[in-house]
Amino acid sequence: PSTSRRIANWLASEVQALVADEKLSWEVITNSYAEPLVELVKLVDEDQVSSTGAKVVLAALLLHEEKNPLTIAKEHDVLQVSDEGEIEKIVEQVIHDNPQAADDVRNGEMKAIGYLVGQVMKESRGKANPGLAQKLLKKHLSV
Repeated sequence: PSTSRRIANWLASEVQALVADEKLSWEVITNSYAEPLVELVKLVDEDQVSSTGAKVVLAALLLHEEKNPLTIAKEHDVLQVSDEGEIEKIVEQVIHDNPQAADDVRNGEMKAIGYLVGQVMKESRGKANPGLAQKLLKKHLSV
């Protein structure tokens, strides 16, 4: 979806939930946070922050942390790892540690790849780009 559509989706769901929970007003959000919200959506679009990490950043942003979304993401340790070499090392270890799941994927049981991606995410403490992890798993498993 386009950046504008993503912002609209966030306003309809994530921001609304925070407004309800924290009793923030829409007026304050639209006047003070429009630009940081756009920056946050761009971080998600550019795969620098996962949607889960973005929720952490959004909550911190709206709870009056006077910082930009990238700084908040760094401070809350939610920047996503998209370094292929770094993820590749984790993928190799996950394949080594989970031979049955790896064999299942090689034999066409693609459900098992979800398990392996989950293991990569676990090993990376949720920081690996899951799309890249899946791509590398498929490459290593020749599927």
